[in-house]
Amino acid sequence: VELGYCARPGEVDVRTIGAPELLDRAEAVIRERLGDCIVSQDDRSIEKVVLGTPLLGHVVALEEARAAVAVTCRALLPGSDLAFRAAGFIRVAADARSGPLDRATGTPIWPIVETPVLQSDVPGEQTWATQPIPSRPAPYAQQGLKAEDLIDYTPAIRDSALAIANKCRMGPYFIPGSASDSTSAKPCSWYAPGASGGVNIDGGASVDPETGMMYVAALTGVDAITLKKDPCSEFRYSSPRNSCGLLGAVPAPAGYQVPGDRGGGFDDRGPRPMIGGVSILKPRPLGGITAYDLKSGEKAWWTSNGGQPIITSKDPLFSGVTLPLGASRGQAQVITTKTLVIYGTGRSGGVPDATPMLYAVDKATGKQVGAVEIPSRTTAVPMTFMHQGHQYIVFATGAGATASLVALRLP
Repeated sequence: VELGYCARPGEVDVRTIGAPELLDRAEAVIRERLGDCIVSQDDRSIEKVVLGTPLLGHVVALEEARAAVAVTCRALLPGSDLAFRAAGFIRVAADARSGPLDRATGTPIWPIVETPVLQSDVPGEQTWATQPIPSRPAPYAQQGLKAEDLIDYTPAIRDSALAIANKCRMGPYFIPGSASDSTSAKPCSWYAPGASGGVNIDGGASVDPETGMMYVAALTGVDAITLKKDPCSEFRYSSPRNSCGLLGAVPAPAGYQVPGDRGGGFDDRGPRPMIGGVSILKPRPLGGITAYDLKSGEKAWWTSNGGQPIITSKDPLFSGVTLPLGASRGQAQVITTKTLVIYGTGRSGGVPDATPMLYAVDKATGKQVGAVEIPSRTTAVPMTFMHQGHQYIVFATGAGATASLVALRLP
């Protein structure tokens, strides 16, 4: 029996060993459900494969599968079965919330509360009345957009920020999209932590099994989203896109000419809301790297991703105002060692125009203890290994023709 293992932050690999007819059955279930589910199993038995849907509490048991399937990381506290079970699966994703689940049952460690949320006003669309909101740990990036999230250094600045925010639909955690054809109350909706926010493709989280700490690298912000009619889609509304002439699209209306720009992608999500080059969001300890104590679900510390930029503005609105440092930029890429959290800033992290660096912080406090200059910003999570008595750290950098792997060796 070979159990699955956590190979990369935010991802899992599944290995199955057993009789082919049993593995076919187990793997069919995995392929069908893995997009929504965790697959877990008690180490002492291979009598049951448990499929649990994160954040929804739905659990299905496949009895007597007799094939070992597991995707949980190692115990938080060696020798403690309770800690192992309690830390079984921790979901980190683009919505900037995590909900640890018991590895044996799929049930939440801390309550995940079905919370009333804003409802869609798009014609023909009905959203669920509630959304499951984890009570712990606290979010690691911006959630929704409310008046208290806006800069308020002076009454005039607050009013200007609120005027911009009110152009799109505001609200807490869950804000449904809005249609731009005057059928919705607003032509757009804010959504946070933004198009690339939260924990995304090239970031992730790292867990220290000895201390029960989790380190989440995230990006924070807010974007606007709008819904429009795609003239060659059977759906009444979608993200801005023109599908005419594409495989599977419905025929174009008579006489319709396909525009050169089909739309779609991040370009249609709108610019970040700014006043004179200053974000309307208050700078907060979000994004960057957040450390959580998984024994309590509390935040332990926060640090920015390679520093915070100095913010200035020539807009008269900010005359005489000393602006705080800006929000942490980009998404860090973290690994842990016995004593350190080591990270690169990712493609867009760190202070603009600063020398690319690989950073090390004390994993207990978040205090920076060192930094090493590197050829260019990291583009993937680093890795570390021992070879012939020396420790190496390897990371990817660059893109396209300039992509490379860089290895650093500790003395």
